[in-house]
Amino acid sequence: RTEAWDFIVAGGSLYNNLDYSFTTSHPDGSFVVAKGQPGGGGVALRTQLQILKSTIDELDFIRMKPSNAIFRSSLPGSAILRALANEGQQYLIYLNNAQSENTNYSLRYNGFLMAPQSGKYLIYTVSDDGVKLYLNEKLLISNWTDHGTTTDSVFVDLKAGEKLPIIVEFYQAGGGAELSLMWSKNGNKAENVPLSALIAPDGKTPGLMVEKFADKELKRKVGELVVSKIDATGIATKDHQKNDFFEFSIDLPAGNYSAEWIDPVSGKRNPFPVNGHSGGIYNLKTPILSEDMVLIIRKI
Repeated sequence: RTEAWDFIVAGGSLYNNLDYSFTTSHPDGSFVVAKGQPGGGGVALRTQLQILKSTIDELDFIRMKPSNAIFRSSLPGSAILRALANEGQQYLIYLNNAQSENTNYSLRYNGFLMAPQSGKYLIYTVSDDGVKLYLNEKLLISNWTDHGTTTDSVFVDLKAGEKLPIIVEFYQAGGGAELSLMWSKNGNKAENVPLSALIAPDGKTPGLMVEKFADKELKRKVGELVVSKIDATGIATKDHQKNDFFEFSIDLPAGNYSAEWIDPVSGKRNPFPVNGHSGGIYNLKTPILSEDMVLIIRKI
């Protein structure tokens, strides 16, 4: 599916796909091609390719051409944007996030820290690369630099059962990535801060809220999730994909337009108006997506 969309929106005119679900014993195309087996096909893929065909049939395709120059911003990692356009009239935009794992990103964990016992604690961060620790709105650890595995620590007095706001920020600049939050009480052995001591921003859910960003400055957010531990992944691939959204900008001539997001898997549509656009940059934010998303814009 993603290959077909990418090919067509890049300017291809004819896409052929061999469907290995048609066999002598399954002439109706119901054979299930096992994962990892050469070839592909099946009912689901045929349905998805029909969504592609139906979308193209709605447009004056013959008058459209690749128009990636309309984009005024890029996407993080290896996520891609492509556009076909009859500029000023019709636009077909394809966003493919199937390969978007980014080695340069940042994370922000936030919530509350609650100690089980009162006492003097030594709190550690172990990081590769940059890290900052805020506790009760005070910056206690700041090592916002590119570095290998490094331990930073600070002594704090904690009261049993008291919820203190905590923020841990981290960025990964390439190479190895590591992040953990540890503590020890009264000189005892250090251990990872347990889930029982971490509370999400709602004040009751175990764990911390983590936000993932596609830049070191923690500005371009691409996902968020409540998690049970602090690590350098923050949002695992399978969870990250369920919570992805993207923001980008296009150059759009003045006018009124109708627009709709299309899920290329289900065909579900989410229409919205673009009224009274004065011309120039128009900012867009995708719905939450798993791998890819389609946008059609038409002048009215």
